[in-house]
Amino acid sequence: MGKIIWITGASGFSARHLVSNLRRNEPDSRLIGLARQPAANPDFDAWHAADITDAESWKQAVSADPPDLVYHLAGAVHPAAEDLLWFTNVAATRLLIEAISTSGKPTVRLLVSSSAAVYRPTPETVDEQAHAGGANAYGRSKWGQEQIALASGREFGVEVIIARAFNLIGPGLPERLLAGRVCAQCLDSTDRCIKTGDLSAVRDFIDIRDAVEAYRLLMDQGVDGGIYNVASGEGISVRILVETLAKLAGGLEVVESREFGNRGVDRSCGNFSKLAALGWKPQYPLKHSLQDMLEAASRPS
Repeated sequence: MGKIIWITGASGFSARHLVSNLRRNEPDSRLIGLARQPAANPDFDAWHAADITDAESWKQAVSADPPDLVYHLAGAVHPAAEDLLWFTNVAATRLLIEAISTSGKPTVRLLVSSSAAVYRPTPETVDEQAHAGGANAYGRSKWGQEQIALASGREFGVEVIIARAFNLIGPGLPERLLAGRVCAQCLDSTDRCIKTGDLSAVRDFIDIRDAVEAYRLLMDQGVDGGIYNVASGEGISVRILVETLAKLAGGLEVVESREFGNRGVDRSCGNFSKLAALGWKPQYPLKHSLQDMLEAASRPS
């Protein structure tokens, strides 16, 4: 019989791609979706309505489907208020770990989907030993989530792996993220123009399909208490990303203006050598990812 695998944040962007990956690679596993709103979703074997800030809902899910593996993708994101970020990302992670420790399984492994936002701004390519703590409210909350997850894992006997994802791209990317917004503009443009803010920042873009493959590999081979960058290792200017999307969409004009916001951190790029040592490397080049994004977004919903 296969393992029982939980995926929190089951209605989100990352979860959809993770489920697809697990169906291909873990066909005997029972996939359990957990999110605030219950849903009849054929991609999952079962679905539980679980508010990640409510200990009782976690306990009910554990009673119904005690997990062997948990991919913790749920959480609050920018621009949520700082108190909500901390309550949802930090306090709720401890509630989750305490709950799954009662599953009765000899070993439960938890992968926490963290973020490159935990790193302090630096012009250097960062490995997992680089100075962290976050440069904004979201980054600080993800740093706090990592710390509470590692400490609580030791306290309750749950194996914890931290995956620090850099800038995700790929089919279905939400519009709250830069590439998702630009992709939507490409398809909705009536004046054949994309309007953006400052494009001079440099980012490490990683396709979500590569990221979820890294998550699966880390769940299988990552060491308890280990922290791993999920990155391409290549710094690419936001200008290149936007201009590539504009070209793929038929040669749209890119108009840059400060009125559309600032660029945030100047540079963010990750060293993924720890992950590479386990046999992982990115498979999706930037252009391929962006083309797939445009094609997915153009399909009727």
